[in-house]
Amino acid sequence: MESKSPESKSASSDPPASPSAAPSSTRLLRHFFSQLISYNNGRQPLQVLLVLAKQPFEDMREAVWKLVRALVAQTWGLRTVVATAGFLEYLLDRKTEFHVSGSQAKFDILRAVDAHPRSKELLSPAQRAQVHEYVRQGAHYSPLHVGVMAPVSGFK
Repeated sequence: MESKSPESKSASSDPPASPSAAPSSTRLLRHFFSQLISYNNGRQPLQVLLVLAKQPFEDMREAVWKLVRALVAQTWGLRTVVATAGFLEYLLDRKTEFHVSGSQAKFDILRAVDAHPRSKELLSPAQRAQVHEYVRQGAHYSPLHVGVMAPVSGFK
């Protein structure tokens, strides 16, 4: 019987068998994220983050977006973002950010969602199309508003 060397085991593309076998940073993020529930009266962590993201403090929103960006890099995190009512919709709403840094942060999150290898199975076709369109348009896209000017009396 042939035994595998430690090098060949580490080169395997199989996911870790258990959460404790995952890289320590992933375990730490997942543990931190799960602990947010107990500190927030049982509210889901992303609902808490959504409340914080809606605050008028840019530094608070920036911290939320950094955490969400780290979450969507993980399959379990992306699954949680998609399953949290209103969260993806808030990210897709360009009218919720008034600072360039916030718009860029939301774009970076959505670009990571669009590029995630499992996004096709975790997002509905409609969600996937919305995310892809957002990314295609870029971080600072603003739709054109074409209006008709009414003639001003006295001018010809």
